[in-house]
Amino acid sequence: MTALAMILCLGLSGVCEAAPSRSPAPVAAAPAFVRAARAAGAVFEARVVDVGPPPGFWSGFAVAFQSVTYRITKIYGDRDHRLRVGKQVTVQHWIVAESDTADSEPRLRPDLVHVGATMIVLADWNAREQQWTGVDEHYGVVAADAAHRAALGHH
Repeated sequence: MTALAMILCLGLSGVCEAAPSRSPAPVAAAPAFVRAARAAGAVFEARVVDVGPPPGFWSGFAVAFQSVTYRITKIYGDRDHRLRVGKQVTVQHWIVAESDTADSEPRLRPDLVHVGATMIVLADWNAREQQWTGVDEHYGVVAADAAHRAALGHH
């Protein structure tokens, strides 16, 4: 029962019976997430094993990244067949001010990316640097929630 319904109910009759509560329907993932996932070289679900130190500056004159090491639990897509379930992989994530994944200081949001968290990662293999890089500062890493799983066509 919502707070407004409770107030109205109490004010009008003095007695209320709460309606059975339901879990809210998952919010749909942004269409931009779906486009980013389709374009990514790899899309996988994984548990955070380690979060590297923050770069100490925002991307701007130089590119700032923060590394995160994951243990892969599910692979949604892997264009180059580089990934395996159970394998650990380190991804360099963009640190851009006011992006979806950034904190108020130059680092990934600790409420989002922390050891033990289950995430969906969208990354590309950078052959020149020989490393994985998140696709961008918005969707390189997202919570592995029902909306993002549904957007990938898996539950």
